[in-house]
Amino acid sequence: MSDYKDINSRISNLKLAAIDAKMADLQFHLKADHSVYCQGDLPDDASSGGDPYSYRLDVERPKWDDGAGDYVGGGAISGIFPADSSGTLPDLYKNSDQYVKLFDQVRKDIDDRVNRWKGLPDPATISESIKGYMDGVVMKISTGKSEVSMQDPDVLAAGQLANGSSSTYKSSTGDEGMSYYIREIEYNSSADDLKGDTMRAFKSRFINKMPVIVDNLCFASRINLSALYAELDFIVATRTSVMDAIEQAASAFVSIRDAKKGSFKTELDILSWGLDALSIAGTAASGGSVLIPLSKLAVSVTKTVTSQNDDVSKYEDVLSSFDRALNEINSQLQKGEKGLWDALGSSMSEMRKDKDKPLETAELHLPGYILADTKGTDMEVSVDSDVVEVLTGNMAHVANILEHAYGNLTSNSYGVHDALKRKSTIGYTGTFGIANRYTEFQLFLYELMVDLEWQIEEGAVNLRLASADLYAQDEESQAKLDRLTEEANRGSGVNPWNGGSIEYAEKDPSKRPLGNPEYQS
Repeated sequence: MSDYKDINSRISNLKLAAIDAKMADLQFHLKADHSVYCQGDLPDDASSGGDPYSYRLDVERPKWDDGAGDYVGGGAISGIFPADSSGTLPDLYKNSDQYVKLFDQVRKDIDDRVNRWKGLPDPATISESIKGYMDGVVMKISTGKSEVSMQDPDVLAAGQLANGSSSTYKSSTGDEGMSYYIREIEYNSSADDLKGDTMRAFKSRFINKMPVIVDNLCFASRINLSALYAELDFIVATRTSVMDAIEQAASAFVSIRDAKKGSFKTELDILSWGLDALSIAGTAASGGSVLIPLSKLAVSVTKTVTSQNDDVSKYEDVLSSFDRALNEINSQLQKGEKGLWDALGSSMSEMRKDKDKPLETAELHLPGYILADTKGTDMEVSVDSDVVEVLTGNMAHVANILEHAYGNLTSNSYGVHDALKRKSTIGYTGTFGIANRYTEFQLFLYELMVDLEWQIEEGAVNLRLASADLYAQDEESQAKLDRLTEEANRGSGVNPWNGGSIEYAEKDPSKRPLGNPEYQS
C-alpha cells in the first residue's frame, strides 16, 4: 500500500495509465520501448509495406520530467506511414493536435476526481493535538482515581492500527498534581481542628463536593478527547482508502492497456476504524457519579465494510468505478464525522442539565453561595489558623492547575482547526470537519473550569475571612465578609450554560478572589 505522502506521484502514474487505456480504446498499442502509441496494421518497425492499404499512425507518449515531477507532453503525431502519404490516411492527421487535446482531457478527468483528495489532514498533526490535550488538560485535572489509557496516537498516525499494535500512550502529572493537592485538602480537613456550622458548610462544599466536580470535568474532557481520537482514526482510514482507490484505478487502466480484462476492487471500513475510539472516555472516577453513560455517546451509524468488485474493459468503466469508490469513501467519512458531531452535541445537552442544580446533586459546577456567618449560633466552634492556611494554600494550587488546564484548552482549540482542515467537499460540515463542534465542547469545558476556579478561590478567601471573624468578631471583619458576599453574588463573570462572552481574570487579575489586593494578607 502506498503512503499518502506519495499521492502526487501516484496521481501522475494514474494519469499516464489512464492515457494508455484511452489510447487502447482507440485501438492504439504501445511500441516495445513504451515511447510511442501505434495504430494500424503496419509493423512497428516498418515505414512501408507491400499492401498499399497498410498504414501506421504513431503518437508520442507523455514523458517523465524530473523538474515538473510529472509525465508531461505527449499527443504529437510523430509518424504517418507509409511515408509517402499515398492517400491511405486523410491529410487532416498531419499537424493535428487532436491527441494533445485528448491527453489534456484525460488529465482533467483525473484531476476532477482527485484534486479534492489532496491535502487531507496530516495524522501526525492530529496526534500532536491529542497528546497535548491528554497531557495539558485530561491528566492535568485528573485526581488519579481513574486510569486513562489509549493506543499511542503516533502509532495510529503512522497507519499501524490494522496490524494489531497494542502500544499505549501514558501521561504523568508528577507527584504534585491535582491528585496531590486534593489529597492534602482531604487529609487536613479530617482533623478536629475545624468545628462549627461554617466549617461543616466548608467541608460539604469543598471537601466532599469539589473533588467530584473535578472528576466529572476530567471525564467530560475525555469525552472531548475521544472524539478527536476517533477523528484521527477516520482520517488515517480515509487516506489509506484514497490511496487504495488510486492504485486500483491505475491497475485497471494498465489491464486495459495490455488488452486484458481488468477489475476494480476496494474494501472500505472507515467507520470500523474510528467509532471504537469513543471508549477512551471510559467511566467516571470512583467516588463520583457517572456523568454521561457511554450509551449516551452512541454514534448512530452502522459499522459496515463496503466492498466493490467491478469488471472493467474500457476507459469509461474505470472512471465510473473510481467515482463510486471515491464517493463511498466520502460517504463513510461524512457518516462517521456526523456521528461524532451528534455525539458531542448530545453530550453537551446532557451536561447542560446540570444548570441550576443545588449543591447536593450538582455534577459539573459548584453553585455559588457564601459560607454562613455563624457567630453566636454554634457553641462548638474550633478553627485552627494553621490548618486554614494549609487548606487555602492547597485550594489555591487546585485553582492554579485549573487555570493551566483551561489555558491549554484554548491553544488546543486553535490547533485542531488547523489540524482538521481539508477541501470543503470532503467529510462533514465543510473545511474543518468536526472542529467547530469539538471546540464548542471545549468552550463549554473552558467556562466550567473558569467558574470552578473562581468558586474555589472564593471559597479560600471565604474560609480565611470566616475564620478570622470567628476570632475578631469586629466591624472590620464583618465588613469584609459583607463585601465578599456581594462579590460572590456577582459570580465569576462566566455563564457556562449560555456560551456567552467571558470577562475574567486574564484581563483584570484583581477580579479574581485571590488576586484582590484587599485579601492578600
